[in-house]
Amino acid sequence: MNSLVDNTRLLQWRARSAVPAQVDGPGVFAYGSGREALLAWIRAQQQPAGQPLTALLPAYLPEGIYAPFSRAGLQLIFYNIDADGDPQWAEIAQLCGQYRIDLAVIIHYFGGRRDSARFRALLPPGALLLDDWAHTYPGYAPPGAGDWLLYSANKLAALPDGAWLIRQGGGSSPQAPHTGFSGLRLAYLGLRWAYLLSASLSKRWPWLQLGRVLKRLSSRAYLWSYRLLQRSSRRPGKFSRAGAWLWRHSPHEAIVESRKRQWQGYAAGIQSSSSYRIMAGMSPDIPAIGFPIWVDRRPDLHQYLLAQGVQGVYYTDGWWFAEGGDNKLKDSRLFWSHHYLLPINPALSDADISRVIGLLNAWGAQERD
Repeated sequence: MNSLVDNTRLLQWRARSAVPAQVDGPGVFAYGSGREALLAWIRAQQQPAGQPLTALLPAYLPEGIYAPFSRAGLQLIFYNIDADGDPQWAEIAQLCGQYRIDLAVIIHYFGGRRDSARFRALLPPGALLLDDWAHTYPGYAPPGAGDWLLYSANKLAALPDGAWLIRQGGGSSPQAPHTGFSGLRLAYLGLRWAYLLSASLSKRWPWLQLGRVLKRLSSRAYLWSYRLLQRSSRRPGKFSRAGAWLWRHSPHEAIVESRKRQWQGYAAGIQSSSSYRIMAGMSPDIPAIGFPIWVDRRPDLHQYLLAQGVQGVYYTDGWWFAEGGDNKLKDSRLFWSHHYLLPINPALSDADISRVIGLLNAWGAQERD
């Protein structure tokens, strides 16, 4: 049985690694997950007897960002993004003039750098901007102009949990994480470990008769752990000891360099096509969660690649909460409908990346014919 070419993260560790400096110093606050870090940050900015805060958020955003803001009772204003994931600047300027904005979020989708300095300049005095870098490896993104940075460790590193808030500007320090016992939290971490272990075994030894069973187990454990996280994150939790140990012993430089090399391989090898294009704004210097392309017929491409043993990803389920009608937010909806990420993963070889490139180019040639 051949191993699926996908984004599955493998458990790996060494005796000890130098932790990226950006997430290991003063002004760094660790939590169990990105949503818990956000909830701690939002609650710290709220005034006990004041009016509810108003937050400016992108229309295309994950449930992990939407839920903390919604749970904290903020007024939510959504702004459009364009075909490459950049904010629509004229609309942001208009919204900042129309509403009293207190908090704002800019998402660096798929590890592509967005212009947070331009965003910062449009916000009213006193408003806080958070740079969401969850789609890149913690500690390797450029600082940007946000008041705070957010990293989510387990999206690119094989960790059971972990997230960091990093202070760069103003605002109150986030609430401290809850340190007491939580049965839901313990169950969540158990499922995360089950996911990591079963996924790693199925990837490292695909020839095992149990390979398919392990793959199904890892998928189910991931889904169940996500559902438990939704239930258990009503108060900020801490970064687990086991997760922190694994982070300190992860081969950071090797993981980052392999992701950069694979990204560069895609950029050099993918041929232009009328059916897809490489998204603008991406950088080979930032280790990304995947290689993003814009695809006209995404379901067809996904099924074509899957039949050849390649599994790309796209983020749609739990990534749309904006109100105001599809016509008003149609540009963001188009981004939701057409993005596609080719796999980038330290477990993949250069030959795997070349195979994905060859399959994509062949599909594009067929579409032209």
